[in-house]
Amino acid sequence: MTPLTHGQIRALRDWVGQLQRILQWEADHDFVNSRGHSGHFAEVLARGLAEAPLATVRDSATCTELQAGFSTYSTWRPQQRRHWVARTRQWLHQQRLHLQDQTETQATGPSPDQPSPRPQTPPLAHVQGIGPRLAARLMGVGLQTVEDLLRHYPRDYIDYSRLLRIRALRPGETVTVVGTVGRSHAFVSSRNHNLAILELQLQDCTGRLKVTRFYMGRRFTSPKWLQRQRRLFPQGATVAASGLVKTGPYGLSLQDPLLEVLDSGPGTTAASPGRRILPVYPPVEGLGGESLRRAVQAVLPMACRQQDHLTEPWRQRFGVIHLAEAFTAIHQPASEAARQAARHRLVFDEFLELQLGLLRRRQRQQAQAMADLTVTGASDLAAAFLALLPFRLTSAQERVLRQVRNDLQWTTPMGRLVQGDVGSGKTVVAIIALLEVIAAGGQGALMAPTEVLAAQHYRKLCDWMVQLHVPIALLTGSTPERQRQAVLRDLATGAVKLVVGTHALLEEPVTFFRLGLVVIDEQHRFGVHQRSRLLNKGEAPH
Repeated sequence: MTPLTHGQIRALRDWVGQLQRILQWEADHDFVNSRGHSGHFAEVLARGLAEAPLATVRDSATCTELQAGFSTYSTWRPQQRRHWVARTRQWLHQQRLHLQDQTETQATGPSPDQPSPRPQTPPLAHVQGIGPRLAARLMGVGLQTVEDLLRHYPRDYIDYSRLLRIRALRPGETVTVVGTVGRSHAFVSSRNHNLAILELQLQDCTGRLKVTRFYMGRRFTSPKWLQRQRRLFPQGATVAASGLVKTGPYGLSLQDPLLEVLDSGPGTTAASPGRRILPVYPPVEGLGGESLRRAVQAVLPMACRQQDHLTEPWRQRFGVIHLAEAFTAIHQPASEAARQAARHRLVFDEFLELQLGLLRRRQRQQAQAMADLTVTGASDLAAAFLALLPFRLTSAQERVLRQVRNDLQWTTPMGRLVQGDVGSGKTVVAIIALLEVIAAGGQGALMAPTEVLAAQHYRKLCDWMVQLHVPIALLTGSTPERQRQAVLRDLATGAVKLVVGTHALLEEPVTFFRLGLVVIDEQHRFGVHQRSRLLNKGEAPH
């Protein structure tokens, strides 16, 4: 297949990410075809699939089939909806893998002498011990591949060699207790009909402990949900409860703890066949802890197929264990030392991936060249602005301004954070930088998080820009349509040199003649993709 260009990779990545977020939202809301600002879930997703970048999508026939299915999604039963959402997420996951292959090929180039970086593993439905039904439930919550399960790490562990007995509990301690359910009761509060309460009485050979959990929301007060809780915690079940020990008029209790059924009936617990440490996984809607454990245990033998991207010399240099060994030890730790070594390796990988991503991003930015825009240093326009100020710049402002001017003279895009206290003069430095770009023939954009702040910037800038003969405009969500069309036209033709706005600058109709510098006020209040959308409106602007 023909390699994708950078633009195609970016378009495909944005498209897959957007659809995955929409599908995750539907899964989080129990497949009710939830309604948002743009319509019902099925309508939005069908439109999204119809907008697929077909030139870059693999298996476009499946894309068309999935799109057709969502046209009748609203008439389906919940189980059918769950299956179709899971299938769509799995197909999008294949697009993501294809995208990763393309990105790695462009970053490193093809190397036929190296083995494939992603060994083939069977689908979850074909893994012995999982089967089609459990695989469908796993895919419905985003666990679609063997690697997804291997990277679904335990949130805690139960060490059966160090368990506390109920009699040994003390108020104020955070503990994990394993006991047998003596009595369970799930009911709706008589004072609040949206509050469901689950009460358990746990007991071991030393005493009894009251456990109470609260669930707020109408979905938890339905008779079906309450009945499911009674079946989940029957009398005689072995349960692990983790939480803060409190004391009350009826003795010790665990208030709103994390609960997990280790065994649904009398007999041995899940850790009895020679396992002293039992992993406890984060709760997943619709999946019990034992089902998750069974699925993870089924794929653990395949951990050895996961190729380690760190060779032995690098592992020795950084003092980390093999990736396959880390996967096994994090899910089946033989000791606390083994668990710590596994955690150290996996955390190391996360930091390594983050740092490599930042380096790749920096390389891509440095590879982009400004579109024939040369800033030579201090301009007459900036000098005229400084003459209008009733004060002189501080030494800190002068220092930062020299650094910014130096960056503006490079042909690679600048990415700089100017940080300081309120009133320290950050805005003045930003205005001078904008004027330097405007003097070089470019356009500047100042984006603020709110209309109030944007209007404040605009009023203040107008006082100066009128004296400097720099055309300036304001563009927000409440800009009247006639004025808005005039601003859009002037930005596209270059008649407006400086625009102040809000999220309205990100909209599709906004185009620039020669965008040279983007200044984002309170940048932490904008997402990464929002900032990128504004930057993409120019040819590699600063």
